[in-house]
Amino acid sequence: MNFSIINNNELLVLLVNRDNVPQSFVEFHEKIVETVKNSATDVDVDLAGIDFIDSTGISQLIMLYKIQKQKSRSMRILNASPMVVSLLNLSSLAEVIR
Repeated sequence: MNFSIINNNELLVLLVNRDNVPQSFVEFHEKIVETVKNSATDVDVDLAGIDFIDSTGISQLIMLYKIQKQKSRSMRILNASPMVVSLLNLSSLAEVIR
C-alpha cells in the first residue's frame, strides 16, 4: 500500500494505492492520523488504486471517520471497487461511501 495526501486548505484528499513499494500500516496510521487531527477540513479518501481492503485497512478508515465526527467534519470514501464497497458496507462506513 502506498498513499499520498493532498491538502488544498478546503479539503484533505487521501489517495490510497496498491503498488510494489508498500508503506506499513504503522506509517500510514501515524502520518494520516496526525494530518487529519491537525486539519480543519473535510476528508475525501480516494480508493481508486486498490481492489481489496482487509480488516486492518477498514479499522484505519473507521478511526479516521471517528476523528472527523469528533471535529464535526465530514469524510467521504470515493472510487471504491465493488469488492471494497461490499466489505465497507459490513462496517460502520456504509454511509460515507460515494
